[in-house]
Amino acid sequence: ITEVFPFVHRSKGVGIVQLATRAAASFNQFVNPIGLSALGWKYYIVYVVWLAIETTIIWFLYPETKGPTLEELGRLFEDENPMAKGRMDPDAERGYSEADVRGETIHIEK
Repeated sequence: ITEVFPFVHRSKGVGIVQLATRAAASFNQFVNPIGLSALGWKYYIVYVVWLAIETTIIWFLYPETKGPTLEELGRLFEDENPMAKGRMDPDAERGYSEADVRGETIHIEK
């Protein structure tokens, strides 16, 4: 997980990830037995709902990282607002305009 943080934020980022991981482990260790004894098998519905929420958040809020090179991903994550680029178009980072992809113009150097 350390690779996704810029170097200056790496230690704080790893600390936050560790804190979240330990909090989730504590929850699983201490709260799950209480919930299972009180609700039985119905307690698993809580996890199904939570997984649906996580999946929705990841699907709509995380930037796409399939396809671009590591350098392009570095520029994406170091940007002021990485979500402004949305689903990243690999050709946009290589100097091609959107019209180039549709075949309307020739290659334009940046």
